[in-house]
Amino acid sequence: MTPSSFWQDINVTDMAAQLGLSRNAVYKWKKSEKGIPAERVIEISSLWDIKKSAIRPDLWAEIDD
Repeated sequence: MTPSSFWQDINVTDMAAQLGLSRNAVYKWKKSEKGIPAERVIEISSLWDIKKSAIRPDLWAEIDD
């Protein structure tokens, strides 16, 4: 699950544009219980230089970053 704190510094419009998605798609992630889909975590981590564990701590431990 993506922590709510992750979204504080994220501009949904910018994220959507950089990922080639609609803003609605990213807003759905923001509102969903799980958050960002697992298959997008590595891409987002690379684009924004954010640890994978900060995006989906339920899937990645800090030592895996």
